[in-house]
Amino acid sequence: MKTKILNLYIFKESLIFFILGLSIFTFVLLIGNILKLMDIIAGKGVGFLDIIRLFLYFLPYVLVFTIPMAFLLALLLTFGRLSSENELIALKSSGLSLYQLTGPVAVLAVITFILTTFLSLFALPWGNVSLRKQLFHLVRTRAEVGINEGVFNDDFTGLIIYIQRRSSEDGKMEGIFLSDTRDLGTPTTVLAREGYLRSDPERYRLTLHLTDGSIHQISKDLLSYHQINFGDYQLKLTLGDGEEGGRKRYQDMTLSELREAAGRLRQEGQNFSFPLMELHKRFAIPFACLIFALIGVPLGIQPPRSGRSRSFSISLALLFVYYLLLVGGRSLGEKGFLPPFLAMWIGNIVFVAFGFVLFYRVANEKRLIRK
Repeated sequence: MKTKILNLYIFKESLIFFILGLSIFTFVLLIGNILKLMDIIAGKGVGFLDIIRLFLYFLPYVLVFTIPMAFLLALLLTFGRLSSENELIALKSSGLSLYQLTGPVAVLAVITFILTTFLSLFALPWGNVSLRKQLFHLVRTRAEVGINEGVFNDDFTGLIIYIQRRSSEDGKMEGIFLSDTRDLGTPTTVLAREGYLRSDPERYRLTLHLTDGSIHQISKDLLSYHQINFGDYQLKLTLGDGEEGGRKRYQDMTLSELREAAGRLRQEGQNFSFPLMELHKRFAIPFACLIFALIGVPLGIQPPRSGRSRSFSISLALLFVYYLLLVGGRSLGEKGFLPPFLAMWIGNIVFVAFGFVLFYRVANEKRLIRK
């Protein structure tokens, strides 16, 4: 009965710190993306619900990383507090070992592992695809309402568009003047009698379709001039960080699609490591929850007076090393120095070895560093 009460006490303590850490880490990561989306947020025709959808679609990607981070911090804070307030000494005096105190930690580790795995395997590709569609919808909406008649519109990257008239019913534009400076070597001026915007949601493509006009180009040295008359002309548009292109990215694919992509590339004799690395990453990051349970408990047991700032600093240092190994392994895998499995699991392998040694030495009350 006493052990059950103790396990519930440790579980509640860890859960509170976990929720607190998850809120902080998630908010910090979301703030960075809020700044990236400010141009879209400030654009015309973008409602509050559209912005909420953006963050909901982006949330699975953030949570896949922040759940293991928050779990590690929760263990360091929980066992750090038990140690600093001498509660661990009292528990050991009653005959309990470190192994007997890890029951609630194991339960929370399994819960976070299952939750992160679900997010990584199912919610992440759904969120990525939905995010791209929502961004394209906002880009299209801003483009449709952002081109006003009688003014020079510069919302599009490298383009300045002027129209004389625009129909409010079908969106048809008349008297179009367009300055295209995306290619600095050959700046282009386009004149057209009519035009309209055409969107392709499947390929995330926004096109300005022009009719009955001419293209004027002058060389960089100003010595030559070219004019091309056209009946129909299509110009691809990009707005801020808007996505364009129909190929599905690996991070947007499900597990079955990643396997199919790897098999297709293998049959074509091309490099198939990229989809395999993405597939292994979907499992490697959730597995970190189990590894952090092995590391967080012994590291949390610290001398009194060390304070919670030490726990936070240790968690940040460990997370930095872990994700450095993750990014470094991926880079080596992309260059062909490591196979896809080892490239994405090298961080877990290193931390598992470190965790076993650490847990064994602390459980047997041995010094972490031999003098």
